[in-house]
Amino acid sequence: MTIGYFNAYKLVVVRVVIALPLLSIYILFILTTLLIMLYVGGDIETNPGPHSSNCLKICHANIRSLSRAKLNAIKCSLTNIYDIITLSENHLKPNVPNDVFQLEGYHEIIRRDRQAEGGGVAIYVKESIIYKRLLNYERPSIEAIWLRLNTIQGKLLLCCAYRPPDRPGLPSDFWDVFEGVIDECKNDKAKSLVILGDLNADFKTLQGRKLLHLCTSQNLECHINEPTRITDTTATVLDQILSNCPNFVKSTSVDPPVSTNDHCTISVLLNFKVLKEPAHDRFVWQYKNGNYNGFRNALKQENFDKCFETDDVDEACKNWT
Repeated sequence: MTIGYFNAYKLVVVRVVIALPLLSIYILFILTTLLIMLYVGGDIETNPGPHSSNCLKICHANIRSLSRAKLNAIKCSLTNIYDIITLSENHLKPNVPNDVFQLEGYHEIIRRDRQAEGGGVAIYVKESIIYKRLLNYERPSIEAIWLRLNTIQGKLLLCCAYRPPDRPGLPSDFWDVFEGVIDECKNDKAKSLVILGDLNADFKTLQGRKLLHLCTSQNLECHINEPTRITDTTATVLDQILSNCPNFVKSTSVDPPVSTNDHCTISVLLNFKVLKEPAHDRFVWQYKNGNYNGFRNALKQENFDKCFETDDVDEACKNWT
């Protein structure tokens, strides 16, 4: 399409300026071509500066041990799509530093590691999104991270949770404790709640019935109804997205697993607009740390004549500074 516009306008320009000198024709031709390409390309920002995204894109993946290889897979398949990436079963140890698993363009990884083997949850949030971690909602017996996000529609509570499969030695009161936390959330400044995670609660099981009871008692909706873990013999809904604001849920999806995972990636598109401030560097003077006596002595000894060897006031100011 751009080439078509280019050729059409080229003919018009040549006909209009046929009588002009050759140099004028060349200049006008170049300028017109540039304007056409910019217009057709649609990349002229009419109102540059802070803006808001139309929707908030969040996903969850049971990453089954976060390694460097899987981090690269996340970079390739998730970071160019999602504002927030939540992970379960990261298997990270407390002695592993955060910078090992940093994603460009995101805040420092938010982690809740399991002290024993396996488990663990983590969240990546785009640098442009303002959030606060709510440690007061985290409980020792539940692997979960709670965040409060600032949106144009109001504050949003976001939770990434992991409930391990039933086995001896693990706490059995997950649903009671989790429901208690959700009760506390009702007193929070945020009225909207979204929960993502691997809850290991297929609807056909006892844990699935407990999940549905939780949703009924807390006025939550289950948004994922198709299998998220598929094997040769089973197809179960283990990964889930819950919310108390279904009217803000524009769409959900179940996508192929990341890397070698055996769980699908689930995602939600929320009609929450998040204010985004473009990142930029600033030079800030630390006046309180200034050596003013040294500065005065330096000024007395400096030859300022060289600052005014130019007639350009901007260059002179730069030289003086």
